[in-house]
Amino acid sequence: MSNRVRHGAEDEATAYRLQVLGAREGAIKGTLVAGTLVALAHWRFPLVRRQTLAGKAFLTMWGTIFGMVTHADHYLLEWEEQHRRASEKWRNQARAEMAGQGLIPTETSMRQWKAKKDAELEAQRLAASQNLAATSPVLQELGKVQQEN
Repeated sequence: MSNRVRHGAEDEATAYRLQVLGAREGAIKGTLVAGTLVALAHWRFPLVRRQTLAGKAFLTMWGTIFGMVTHADHYLLEWEEQHRRASEKWRNQARAEMAGQGLIPTETSMRQWKAKKDAELEAQRLAASQNLAATSPVLQELGKVQQEN
């Protein structure tokens, strides 16, 4: 058994959900486009008119599968690009700050830097929400009701 930490399990789940969403959208669009084209070809071309229903359904399924594959891939590639940009953004910030301190930015030290920054941001958000709760009479009443229950 390996003692290595598995990173990105939530990224895998997100990528899977996006691919399923894209595949559904692509299947619908592909089926509509291919079905329309097969119907128009049925009225226009005698060769298509002589095809059985199974043959026409097969042609329609080509469009369905093509739509599923292309849309799922599009969604995944778009998400990967956004994920890569966000990752590069914090990595560049970590490199710049660590280089300013005279440290060599290794992968481990950059992850530690990111964890520290994330904790600072979370503390700031928590402090801001507490300040909002202290100044808002509605939120104060809501807090009292929640404490009573």
